[in-house]
Amino acid sequence: MSRPSHNADERLIQAALDLMPASGLASLRVRQVCTRAGVNLGMFHYHFKSKQEFNRRVLQALYERFFARLTGAVEAAGGAAPRARLRAAVLTIARFAREHRGLFLAVARDLIDGNREVLAFVRDNFARHGRIMYALVRECQRTGAIRRLPFPAVVAMIAAPQAMPVIGVAVLERVVANRFFGFPLSTVARLLLTDKAMALRLDLSLGALAPAGSRA
Repeated sequence: MSRPSHNADERLIQAALDLMPASGLASLRVRQVCTRAGVNLGMFHYHFKSKQEFNRRVLQALYERFFARLTGAVEAAGGAAPRARLRAAVLTIARFAREHRGLFLAVARDLIDGNREVLAFVRDNFARHGRIMYALVRECQRTGAIRRLPFPAVVAMIAAPQAMPVIGVAVLERVVANRFFGFPLSTVARLLLTDKAMALRLDLSLGALAPAGSRA
């Protein structure tokens, strides 16, 4: 009896992540994933047993990549001022969302549709990076870098200007042929999603959150 391929499970997970921007998680088909990965159906059942377990592993793999990127950025900025650490964390999240915006949109669609697997995944995982962001915000507030607003209000101020352009470009890439009000989609993406554009929006947000009378 031949031994199972050592990386068949990783190939299947990556194939699902490649397909999800077009289909979302709910509409992924096992045979389609196996074809994409070049793995036979029996190997899929060997590694995952069920489609439900596979879906969970796919979402977890995506989240762990994100979480590793975020924690790495926070650790790298460990000696910086609190505001700089918060800035590094937010920009890391924004860049990850930009790079995976098709997946970001697909997961958002599944959430809006009430997909139970995605809802359970969000409930079980999102507090992990939420705790990191909460600690960074509270540190900024304790040192006077940003005003003492409730955490949800701060998140709305710094997250929405990053998330909405990412979602907007992802939607345009799905529904518009190649131009938006005369602008090529590549130009729209460049205007909204470059590191420079994201940093400018964040600095404006952090400036608005600075205590009255101070300069951010």
